[in-house]
Amino acid sequence: MRLLNKLLASFENSPGGFSARKLTAFAFAACAVYLQWKHANADNVPTLVLIDAATALLCLGIVTAAELIKLRGGSDSKE
Repeated sequence: MRLLNKLLASFENSPGGFSARKLTAFAFAACAVYLQWKHANADNVPTLVLIDAATALLCLGIVTAAELIKLRGGSDSKE
């Protein structure tokens, strides 16, 4: 019941709810689990896991889009 109250409070501007970042990351993770359950095979699992992890980290704000672009481009993070 407490979880449901916090979930409903997050749609209001009250301080008792979950943060939008956490809700977004949770919703994405739930969709990713479902899609991998239905459509993943041995050939595309590593790619799907990397995409899912990057998107979850992006939703939580742990990494930024600029950092992902640098990582994909192979540039050094030290400046």
